[in-house]
Amino acid sequence: MNLVMGVDLGTCGVRCMISDSNGNIIAQSFLGIGAGAQKPLQAGWHEQNPQEWWDITKHCIQNCMIEAKRKGYKDLISISVDSTSGTIVPIDKQGHPLRNALMYNDGRAKEEADLWNELGYEHTEKLGYKFKTTFALPKILWIKKNEPEIFRKTDLFIHETDFLVGKLTGDYTKTDHTNALKTGFDLISYKWPNFIEELIPINMLPKVLSPGERIGEVSCEGAEKTDIRKGTAVMAGMTDGCASFLASGAVKPGEWNTTIGTTMVIKGVSEKLVRDKLGRVYCHLHPEGYWIPGGASNTGGECLERICSNYCEFDEEAMKKVPTNLIIYPLVRKGERFPFIDKNAEGFIIGNPGDKFELYAGNLEGVGYVERFTYDLLKTLGAGSVDKVYTTGGGAKSDIWMQIRSNIMNKEILKPETCDTAFGSAILAASHLYGSVSAAVKNMVKIQSSFMPQRDLVQKYESRYIEFKENLKKKCSV
Repeated sequence: MNLVMGVDLGTCGVRCMISDSNGNIIAQSFLGIGAGAQKPLQAGWHEQNPQEWWDITKHCIQNCMIEAKRKGYKDLISISVDSTSGTIVPIDKQGHPLRNALMYNDGRAKEEADLWNELGYEHTEKLGYKFKTTFALPKILWIKKNEPEIFRKTDLFIHETDFLVGKLTGDYTKTDHTNALKTGFDLISYKWPNFIEELIPINMLPKVLSPGERIGEVSCEGAEKTDIRKGTAVMAGMTDGCASFLASGAVKPGEWNTTIGTTMVIKGVSEKLVRDKLGRVYCHLHPEGYWIPGGASNTGGECLERICSNYCEFDEEAMKKVPTNLIIYPLVRKGERFPFIDKNAEGFIIGNPGDKFELYAGNLEGVGYVERFTYDLLKTLGAGSVDKVYTTGGGAKSDIWMQIRSNIMNKEILKPETCDTAFGSAILAASHLYGSVSAAVKNMVKIQSSFMPQRDLVQKYESRYIEFKENLKKKCSV
């Protein structure tokens, strides 16, 4: 039996998952990252210690391997890793980190982002996005300007995924094109663009491969630390958002995925590159030549944390309340980035909820309104039709939420059996067995349930959605 492993390194911890080539889960493990690693040094700064990533990852892999062997399974044939997008770490020639990693949500590099947007204007026009403060390339320039001694000692600037791959293989010099996007890689010409050389030597950036391509093999040291057999193939991974997208089952143009966790991330398959001058949307390159447009909203499941302790807690009572007469923009923190950009945006409630159950239901609806707004936007930008919406993340645990969203969008929503991001990496690890990533998705992802629009409620939600948009435009810079 062919076994593969996916490793997902997230903000709060590491999840490892072993699957067979048919998508059956054999073993899994999760270990959290210490809270001390996530305390910002200054407002808007976020750093983590790369060595802690590895310490936790190797133990998580070991736990997963122990569980698989206890069940009678033996060696893996391949492994793939995903991690957060935009995280960057400088390393020396031996692969040792020279400082803490600047994380995906670190916003210190505003001036540097502005400078890259000026220098790389033709590049960003061609690719259809703008460099943001949280992108990796501005952070590299920040280190050059503010920590010149570290910059001088740096051999390579690598991504979070690349660091773990380096620990497994001994080779830190390669990355994949989804992680490379926020470091300025040209996905059309498939090379590092010349404008970067004006400020950063290109030889300080890794070689770029396609996700699913063989990146190396587990070394003697990697095998000793993880219990994975020496010589096991290591396949190029993806960002966590792209890996989660694969795990959803979406694979063809017109198929989209909404991941609802604390926030809401939307990605889909499009035949065309989607360009957005306002910077709300950017496109990853699909391993098979399609484009993966999408964006991330600051709204999502976080709105429920003010009402209850976990998803689904009030579902039974909420079913009696929908559709509510509430219009809620469920933004908890100040500022929005998708489907519009407004650093001063704030959430609002129109109407008076009768009790906590109606408030809960109204927030479920509010996230659904934002979700529909994003798909409407993507269509106007030329992303193509939305034929099916696959859904993953904690929000997929709630059946009533799935049904509400189906009614608001008037679309079928499909929930896969395994929603974990690590499973998306396992699919990448297995893709060489099928000849393509898409074929691996088709063979490994199993749909657990499907939700169809309820015609009578679709009409009621249509008028409420129009009211939601009108109020959003009055209160925010939409």
